Amino acid sequence: EAAVEVDASPASVFQYWKAADLMPPFMGRADVTEQRENEMIRWTSTATAPVQHQGCVRFVPDANGHTHVELELTYKPPGGSLGLGVAALLGVSPKQQMAQYLVQCKIHFDAKR
Repeated sequence: EAAVEVDASPASVFQYWKAADLMPPFMGRADVTEQRENEMIRWTSTATAPVQHQGCVRFVPDANGHTHVELELTYKPPGGSLGLGVAALLGVSPKQQMAQYLVQCKIHFDAKR
């Protein structure tokens, strides 16, 4: 799990995540299984995805007009623990990608202020 606060409305952040060309790498080859407008997106990987995963991103408004973006991800790395270690060393683990995408999301909206 990871989270970040973004200086934007849930609707704006939802649209950012929903845009196909902005889909984070770890969501590639995935199908959206549930979606609630401006609240959450849930997905699961397709059978052909290199890493089997599922996740959910939630967009929670706060009293200041910001959005708390909460991201959950579970995955089964190829090669088990060894594969996970190699991916972490190479900087390509899904958890690292998840954290990087949250930072990119925050930067995107901070730049619009």
